[in-house]
Parts: sequence; C-alpha cells; structure tokens
Amino acid sequence: HGTEAGVMSADAAILQEDISMFGGIDGVTVHNTATLSASEISAMLRGPGTTIGAFCNSGICLAPFR
Repeated sequence: HGTEAGVMSADAAILQEDISMFGGIDGVTVHNTATLSASEISAMLRGPGTTIGAFCNSGICLAPFR
C-alpha cells in the first residue's frame, strides 16, 4: 500500500495475489519492495525494461528512488 504522504506498507495477501496472477508470465518479475533496499529499488526503476508500481500512490512513493 502507499499513502498520499509517500509512506509504503507491506500487504502479504496482495503480494501473493500478484505472484499468482502475474508471476508465471514470461518477462514479468513480481518484487516484494518490503525486502528491497533503497538502492535496489532505485536500480530497478533506473534499469532496463518497464517497472510498474502496482499499488496506491506508487508514483508518490517511488519518486524519491528515481
């Protein structure tokens, strides 16, 4: 989850749903941002390919890592 203030919080149930729905698609990797360091998130956002922050207010929450 993400708030309008940019605070992220983990939700294991949603992570499992995302893994179930998208984890088997070629070229798709579902990441658990709760286990990633700030530098790992930045590297993912700045790296090749497309990164989708699929949670509320992800644009606000992920902006500091770009």
